[in-house]
Amino acid sequence: MKQLFVLTVFLLSACATNDITISQMNQKIPHVNKVYVSRPSDGLYGDKKYSNSGVIVQNAVSNYLYKVSDNVENASIVSDVEHDMHNAKKSNASVLISPQITHWEDRNTPWSGRRDRVELIISAYNLKNNSLMNRAKLYATSSKFTFINDRPQVLLDKMLEQYINTVAE
Repeated sequence: MKQLFVLTVFLLSACATNDITISQMNQKIPHVNKVYVSRPSDGLYGDKKYSNSGVIVQNAVSNYLYKVSDNVENASIVSDVEHDMHNAKKSNASVLISPQITHWEDRNTPWSGRRDRVELIISAYNLKNNSLMNRAKLYATSSKFTFINDRPQVLLDKMLEQYINTVAE
């Protein structure tokens, strides 16, 4: 019985974690005709740049926006928010979703026990009046003990599902 208890505690402590903090909620995202998603810069961990992580995040965010729009357009290049707002308005979008990768850490978790980690900040802008609708910080880590060496993008699904369920009307 004692071994079962120790095993249960061990397995529970090894679970993956997700956390979302809504730092600003002026308005939930309503269902609109079109949403424009900016492309974030690739993620970094120390001096290591993770190529294509910006595109991976952009595509993952776009896949969850079906709750707020049937028409989602992705920016083709990385640019600043003002440029993305301009391009979004040109494409007749009503909302700009601007993800930013603040941490992207890919570890060999099965070998080292160190977790993969992803942190994002996602800002939503109303393009009719250029106002910030909401801003959220999303955080996820992989399980500490695993036999599979997944990539950090595996962590995106749960955190983005939680995000859209929180900010969508």
